[in-house]
Amino acid sequence: MSFSLKNFWGVGLRPHHYESWLFDTPPGKCTLEAISENYLYHNGGPALYYLDQLVERFPLVLHGVSLNFGSADPIDRNYIQRLKKLIKRVKPSVVSDHLSFSAIGGKHSHSLIPLPRDPKYLKSLRSRLLWLQDELDHPFTLENIPRYLQYKNNEMSEVSFIMELIEGTGAGLLMDVNNLYVTCSNEGSDPVAEIAKLKPGCVNQYHIAAHMDAEGFLYDTHSGKIKPEVWQLLNKAISLSGAAPIVLERDDHEPLSATWEDWDGQSIAPAVESASRVNIATKLSDRYHSVSSGASL
Repeated sequence: MSFSLKNFWGVGLRPHHYESWLFDTPPGKCTLEAISENYLYHNGGPALYYLDQLVERFPLVLHGVSLNFGSADPIDRNYIQRLKKLIKRVKPSVVSDHLSFSAIGGKHSHSLIPLPRDPKYLKSLRSRLLWLQDELDHPFTLENIPRYLQYKNNEMSEVSFIMELIEGTGAGLLMDVNNLYVTCSNEGSDPVAEIAKLKPGCVNQYHIAAHMDAEGFLYDTHSGKIKPEVWQLLNKAISLSGAAPIVLERDDHEPLSATWEDWDGQSIAPAVESASRVNIATKLSDRYHSVSSGASL
């Protein structure tokens, strides 16, 4: 399915909304973001049945939560082979996971832990990123996470670190503007100055969500009203890097009507319309296949 302007609006796909998407929502209304892990370990059954039906009606992106990309542990090859099989099955325009780690030495934190923003880590991370894309035979996209702790040896800003990591790899950024806003607030930096470091075309996808303020310390949430300053930051990001699917993240229990209410009245459309746009899948494929890595893990 080809992209049109309305496909740049996106929603997280949740299992209890399957019937609504299939029977109550016009085809192509927006992009759907499926959580990769919800489908990796099925050889059949309802989950894959519904996913197969939905990819015929809506553009799809895949978003993972357990790659453990930034860990010193080797990436799970069984996970990669399953993800590769799912990519071939549903042909998503974007495949992503988080720039973080969640396990080391076989011990799982069940949380996304940020990486030190230290230039000495970039070489090994770039090698891992190139290896990952070679294994998947698909361009990969990394998401910035919210930071609730700081490392003493942070030498680079959030966006500068990511730009340095993905440059020349064919990979891209999933810019979660709410995560960036939360991180900058908690670290005492300016989110507008930080978003200004984005390079044209580096963003393959955006996330937008709400956050809560706990006595001056912010936490990313997927419920509640999205703050106007976060919408404004998204507009700024689009003006700098260009349009890409914008997925609104909501809690699983939220009805789809809450999503449409969040979109209603927002001023993102002019920014999307004025940004230079190409077919996302074509752009990623061209950029990825122009990179010859020969990387090893």
